[in-house]
Amino acid sequence: MKLFLKERLGILQILPEKGDFAQMTIKADLAKKLSAKQEEFKDLDIRNENGVTMWNPEKDKGKEIELTELEEKMIKDALKEMDSKKELTVETAELFKKFDK
Repeated sequence: MKLFLKERLGILQILPEKGDFAQMTIKADLAKKLSAKQEEFKDLDIRNENGVTMWNPEKDKGKEIELTELEEKMIKDALKEMDSKKELTVETAELFKKFDK
């Protein structure tokens, strides 16, 4: 699945904080896949400004990320829970649409 840095970082923010061993293993695997890699810091001009991660979105062409069935389920479950609680933001609503296929 092609994901832009904003989407990848957004997914990391919505994943459960706590869970059982399996859930935390899936979350750790997702964090490795979705986090910005060293080469992206230069390519996308990623920087920290006053505690906020910034980058040049015009340079972000997206990155193909292969998600397992369990990883995709964890993301979908987190988004569905946010939706049911009416906690979606504009950004997470976009993710919801992307994963609700």
